[in-house]
Amino acid sequence: MSVQKSFTIGYRQAKLMLKKYQLLVLTILVLFAVAGSSRFLRGDVLGGPGTSSSSSGRPEESLRTCSSDGTMFQNIENLGLARAMYKKSMSAVVGEREKILKTPSEWKCGSGASGEPAIPELRKLANELPGWHYRVTVPLLFGAATVPVSRPVTFASFGAIVAEFQREYECKLTELQDRTISEVSRNQDIDLKKDSDTPTQFCCIEAGCREQKDASACLSPLTEDPFCGNECSVALFVSDLASRAPALHASLFQEREVSRIAVERTISTMRSFEMNYAIARQFVCYQRASLDLKNEMSLLADAVSCMPKIWDATTSIHDRKQ
Repeated sequence: MSVQKSFTIGYRQAKLMLKKYQLLVLTILVLFAVAGSSRFLRGDVLGGPGTSSSSSGRPEESLRTCSSDGTMFQNIENLGLARAMYKKSMSAVVGEREKILKTPSEWKCGSGASGEPAIPELRKLANELPGWHYRVTVPLLFGAATVPVSRPVTFASFGAIVAEFQREYECKLTELQDRTISEVSRNQDIDLKKDSDTPTQFCCIEAGCREQKDASACLSPLTEDPFCGNECSVALFVSDLASRAPALHASLFQEREVSRIAVERTISTMRSFEMNYAIARQFVCYQRASLDLKNEMSLLADAVSCMPKIWDATTSIHDRKQ
């Protein structure tokens, strides 16, 4: 059998098979066409390989450095001040949320923004977080500018905002750990275990400028200046560095671990309140709706009771004789 004859026979068989299964072949071609034109199957919607989910087309711009630049901790010099600021802000947002969850009178009924309770402390904290903002390019007359835009802050954003705030705090603690020797040399390690707002007092002793612990050892008047008011030399011996630097490093590490555990437990506790909050809020809203309905029915009953008097009224177009 020649090659040409074999090709002719194969072509006829293929033609018959195509005619027999033309519906199946057409279906397969349609599926391939849909898959090729679908953004979802190509991964554009999900941000699959080869695509970028960032608005600028550069995925590396979404990576953030662990730094305190631009945060509320930027100008903080020691652990004591950073911890005080952290506790103040965290206590404010946690106390605000706890008050809302425990006070039914502050619950609002409605959907969307009308049903959101007032959360000024949470919004204030979110506005101070650079990580809660994203940058957009705004076209101008002579070019374009990139401006930060805040993400929406809702009642359900509590966990995400607190986690971002915790991240910035841990970044600050990491920076302080990297500058342990510098912190010790500037007497910024004096209030590691101090949990009060009382200013730290310094004085000159034989070993140099130190925190006042024993009044009998002071050689100069007390001062709040970590350099002892420049009244004595700041002496830093190797023995001081060997004892104070590891203690500061360990305190910073412990503070990071303790704060993280505290945040995790706080969020877990709040979620237990939130599970009952959704149901309790619905019941409160149903009660308010029933009272509104009761008042509306009372007004309707009053209006209906007045209708016979209106019908019996004698006017120019209503003659009783007729």
